[in-house]
Amino acid sequence: MPRQSGGTVMQQPCLPCTGRGFNSCTVCGGAGATFLSKSRLGFNGRLEFYQERVPCTICFGTGRVTCLSCRGVGWVLAKKAPPGSP
Repeated sequence: MPRQSGGTVMQQPCLPCTGRGFNSCTVCGGAGATFLSKSRLGFNGRLEFYQERVPCTICFGTGRVTCLSCRGVGWVLAKKAPPGSP
């Protein structure tokens, strides 16, 4: 049987992730990949610059990072103020 809290704790949506359970990756901006600038010697002997798209190493290509506040659940438990308190 689940424990009863006695009405002192209530469930609220997580504010940092707005109840989604995840945030957009700050490294790739939610795209899931980043660009590496590289250079190579071309056929004509000139240096060529190009960008290579690689999966993000922080979010593993998903563009999402699990919220640390709610651990991916989307809600948190908060103490309810007793009636009549400011």
